[in-house]
Amino acid sequence: MEQTVILPGRLSGGVIGKLIEAIVDAYRSRGKLALFLRVRLDKRIDDITLEYDLQTVAFHLVEKAERERWLHDLVVALYQDTRNARVAAFYQMYTSILSKQEELSITQEQGIPIVCEGNGLTLSLWGLMGSETGWGQVQGGQVAALVRSHVETVPTSIIRVH
Repeated sequence: MEQTVILPGRLSGGVIGKLIEAIVDAYRSRGKLALFLRVRLDKRIDDITLEYDLQTVAFHLVEKAERERWLHDLVVALYQDTRNARVAAFYQMYTSILSKQEELSITQEQGIPIVCEGNGLTLSLWGLMGSETGWGQVQGGQVAALVRSHVETVPTSIIRVH
């Protein structure tokens, strides 16, 4: 069973600015953006911000999505929801950023302590060294160190669990 988990990282200010511009250009009103959020992502705009200026609303939306780790879901939903040229251009740039990131593959054997919840990934680095995996301290420690260093140094990581 293969499962792909996106570990959203922080996008640069310039990339965030382009995403905000794309959202504003695509929806053009708080009401249209609110409808999109509710229908496509099951999010309520008033839970994100009470602001009415669309650029400010888009900024708060992106900040919350990034902070709560559903930015990837937001970008994909935007792309799927609209045929807007700015959204399409942003999506192409975003996927290019993702494709340039190194992919880390982990073979999931019985008992490896990996838990996927929504957009998050919980990986017990200590569990990798335990008897649950059969890897022992040396091999488990090497995998744990690799995962830890990868997640800490790469802004956006894709981890495939087989």
